This record gives sequence, C-alpha cells and structure tokens, in this order.
Amino acid sequence: MKRFILVLVCLGSASCLRLGFEAGGEEPASLYDFTWTVSVLEDRQGDPQGDDQGLSLREALLIAAQSDGSDLIRFDPATYPPENPTMLQLDRALPSVRDQGTTLDGSGAGVVIDGGDADFGFLELFSDQAVVRGLTLRGFGATVLYVHGGEGITIADNLFEAATGHAIHVSDAAQVEIVDNVVERPAQDALHLEGLRDSEISSNSMVDIGASALWLERSESVVVADNTAKRTAANAFEVRDSTDIELLRNSVLLEDKAVRGMVLRAVTATRVADNFIDPGSEWMLVLIDASYNIVERNLIEGGDAGIVLEGDSDNNLLFQNVITSCAYDGVYLHSGADDNVVVHNTTHACPSGVVGELGTSQVQNNLRADDDGFVDAAAYDFTLVPDSEHIDVGEDLGLDLLPDRPELFLGAAPDLGAVESY
Repeated sequence: MKRFILVLVCLGSASCLRLGFEAGGEEPASLYDFTWTVSVLEDRQGDPQGDDQGLSLREALLIAAQSDGSDLIRFDPATYPPENPTMLQLDRALPSVRDQGTTLDGSGAGVVIDGGDADFGFLELFSDQAVVRGLTLRGFGATVLYVHGGEGITIADNLFEAATGHAIHVSDAAQVEIVDNVVERPAQDALHLEGLRDSEISSNSMVDIGASALWLERSESVVVADNTAKRTAANAFEVRDSTDIELLRNSVLLEDKAVRGMVLRAVTATRVADNFIDPGSEWMLVLIDASYNIVERNLIEGGDAGIVLEGDSDNNLLFQNVITSCAYDGVYLHSGADDNVVVHNTTHACPSGVVGELGTSQVQNNLRADDDGFVDAAAYDFTLVPDSEHIDVGEDLGLDLLPDRPELFLGAAPDLGAVESY
C-alpha cells in the first residue's frame, strides 16, 4: 500500500487554541487497515502522484471512501504543531463519509478547519463506527457536523466555534458518544439530537448558545451527564417525547436570561439528579405532560419558580431537591398534575414552598426556611443547624435519605427537608 502524507499550516490566529488530545493520545495506526496522513495546506482535490505530493484532507477522505477496510485519517504534527495550530480554509463542503470505520483524528496535532462563513457545514456522516476527534471547527454557515443514522459514532474533544447552524446534529443513530467537546457561539442548538438510542452525552462545555444547549427528541436510553451550559437564548436543556433518559450532574448557568433551565415534555422513566441550575428569571425545571419520572437532589437557584409540573404530569417523584432564592414558588403543581410524590425538598428564601393543585399528590416532610435555619445557605450548605426544630420530626416514608451510607436516615426519625443532618 502506498502511503501519502498531508500537511496544514496555522495562520497565527488568536483563536487557534484547540489542541485536541494531548500528544501521544491519538489512535494507534495498528487498529486500522489503512492510515492516511494529511500534510497539505491547500483544500486540494486531485490524484496524488506520490509521497512528495502529499494529501489534502479532501483527498484523504476520497481515498478512504474507496478503500476496503477501516481508515484512520490523521494529521502530521510536524506541519500541524500542537503549540502552533494550523488553519485549513475549505473552499466547499467536504465529501460525506459513507464508509464504515472511518476515523478523522486531529489528536497530537494542532488542526483548525475554517468554513469562511460559507453556506456549508464541515462534514456529514452516513456510516457506522465513525470517529471525529481533536479538531477545531469554526466559521461554518450551516450545521457543522451532521450524523445521519449509523451506530458506534464518537464525537470527542473538538472545539466548535461560531456556526450559523447547529454545532452537532444527530438523527436516528445508536451507540453515539458525544464527549469532551467545547461549543461556542452557534446560532442554533449546540447539540440537536433526534432519535438517539443507547448513547452518552457527557463532559461537554456549551457557551453563548443561540438556541438550546441540548435538544433531545424521540430518544431512548441516553445518559446526559457532567455537561455545562452557560448563557443560552432558548431553554437550556429541552427533552421531548423520550424515555429512559438520565440527566445527571449537569450545570446550567443561565445568567438571568428569560429562559427555562431544563424542560421535559412528554417524557417517561427519566431521572433528573444532582444537577445545578442557576440563576434565571423563568421556571427552572419544568415537567410538561411527563409521568413516572424521578427528580432528585438537584440544586436550583433563582427564577420565578424552582420545579413546575404542568399538564398531565402524573406519578413523578420529587425528592431531596433544594430550591433557593426564587421569586415565587419553590415547587408548583398545576391542575392536572396528579398522584405525584413531593417529599423531603428544601425551599430557601422563596415566598412559598410546595403549592398549587396538590389534590391526590403526596406532599410530606418538605421544609421552607430562611438563612438562620441552615449552617451556611450562602455557600449552598443546607445542613440544618444543630438546635433546629426540624430534626427528627419527619415521618419515615421508607426512602433512602443517605445513599452513601447503610442507614436510611439518622436519629430517631427523618429530618424535614432535603438534607438529613443529624
């Protein structure tokens, strides 16, 4: 097999900051049937004549599409030095990836690919086992990376800057991993995901988003964990018509924009746990026509209301949440939200605690208190003060208030509120 080399050069732009994985973290070439190394700056399409001619990225994609096996496309760090990233200006859309097992890997090199604000995206994937990793992608006039179906897709450790469309759009795919990416200033959603199955969205940072940080629709068995969304023009996380979703340990920093933090619409069997939502001027966590979900141990600050149940939102568990500094209600149940369990939640510095059309819902062991009731509410420590009248006065509901310990609760009976203190 003849192997070609392709090189790119950085223009010294102050925004050429994405280095991808650390040097040495790239995929071993031995895992692939073919390896193509990019070493040409120009967005050239032609027939390489030999090693001295090198390969452009476009040529490497075209050659990989014709190979019979898996392909690794990587970048020569000698001409794409990590300490001085190199920019490739695309003249037109790249050929789509339709060959199974294609990896495009900028790890260990400094690769910046610029669309020049032209009306095309970076790449479309129509294949299984595709990987896009370690690239900086900026200035595209459409959705930057579009995944059409497929299984075993990995999008990792990329920087997406200033796209006119979505940064990442995935439609009807399974076993997708979107991890460790940074998305800045897209005009539309950072992550627009439809029909996802058995997938993971984790450790992504999304800042100054033109619409939602996460739009997740028609999906099943997806873990969304440890992501950060900061300043979004629409609801930060919007999940619709989905089941078996886990929203875990995410940070949503709205900075007073008039949008909602997390909205779950027509979702079931979903767990929302250990998230931080702060602050905003709207409802912070909203369930609309959403039933049989668990909302637990979230910290919610600011907004008109902390947690709101609308429409036919039935049989949900709201447990051990802390809502602080809201303008009106800590938890509000609208008419039609029936048979919910709202227990052991703390509301701090809000005019009201759990209110609304409570009807057939179970509302017990909740606590509304001001600063002097907690050890250090300003530092988000909502442990009850030692002499609190709310210690050991709750009813034992059989719920585990101490998931990291063998006991369900401390003392003679559970404490009121979200934090089992003594």
